[in-house]
Amino acid sequence: MREPGVGFAYKQEPDPQRQADVWEAQGRKADAALMRALAAVPHTVNLSGPTTEAEDTVRSTMRLAAAHDAVPVFLTDYIPVTDCSDRGAPNERAYRDWIDQVAAGIGAGRAVVVLEPNSLTKVPGTDNCPTGGTAGTAERYRELGYAVDRLGALPHTAVYLDGGIQGWPESVADIADRLVKAAIGRADGFYLNSSDFQQTDSLLQYGERLSRCVYLVAAKGGSACAGADIDAVPADAPLTHFVIDTSRNGKGVWDAPEDKYADPQLWCNPPGRGVGPRPTTDTDSELADAFLWIRDPGQSNGRCLRGGSGPEDPVHHQVDPVGGTWWPALALERARNAAPPLR
Repeated sequence: MREPGVGFAYKQEPDPQRQADVWEAQGRKADAALMRALAAVPHTVNLSGPTTEAEDTVRSTMRLAAAHDAVPVFLTDYIPVTDCSDRGAPNERAYRDWIDQVAAGIGAGRAVVVLEPNSLTKVPGTDNCPTGGTAGTAERYRELGYAVDRLGALPHTAVYLDGGIQGWPESVADIADRLVKAAIGRADGFYLNSSDFQQTDSLLQYGERLSRCVYLVAAKGGSACAGADIDAVPADAPLTHFVIDTSRNGKGVWDAPEDKYADPQLWCNPPGRGVGPRPTTDTDSELADAFLWIRDPGQSNGRCLRGGSGPEDPVHHQVDPVGGTWWPALALERARNAAPPLR
């Protein structure tokens, strides 16, 4: 990731490509062209299925990447109690076996692995995820530590841990402490803004602040990471690197009308958003290794009610698609609002 001229591997994303074919047949040529441009952007490859399926996906992706002298980015999404739900591996042993197979598929090739979205913002046994108690907390750190060590031991693989977003968790010291416990010192860094809309410039500043807080927590333990402490971190301190998900942040966070919704759910299918900077390692930042498209910008976040009784989303005037479902109208809006433009 820190070498010059890194190119990311991709295959045409199937959902926008299929949508482009449909709209082309209907004579919507401009919309079809936008969808084809969206399909061509290098996305992460989501790994959430059972062991054999994940390994097959990794191996086929690695072959494609090698043929194009490029680097694939994998998103693992299979840790037990994934996103504080009943999804994911059934237990710690099964998860370790699954990670072993992902590692076997990558082998000696070049790859980036983004580990487990929300795995450190929703840690079992904490306020955001009470499931599992203290035993669940310890297990989560063991699982992430194992993944960091197993995948990081590969000769050409970079591994990044969940760093949340600015304001979630509320305390930067909390996420720094969780990163340290999850073996950030042995990883290549953390990632920010997965599935969110925060602007790139503010994330670059926050990433540096979080990196300095990680340094303080690792060095002193339990640091509150006050502003003065962060400012006093030595200029030559070995700071943790990071990457930023820019797939949905071209227009930044939605500014919901005041007092219109009981709960605006700013993160949930906000209107008027656009895709952001394309994946690149040219970030103009010493600590930011890359901008990546970690989450698919054309997928629904779920069924948003904005604090109302539903079932319709009062913003989109419809029942939103189930989370993770391709949403053509949303994808088109975000492609049209791309900053910088897709075409």
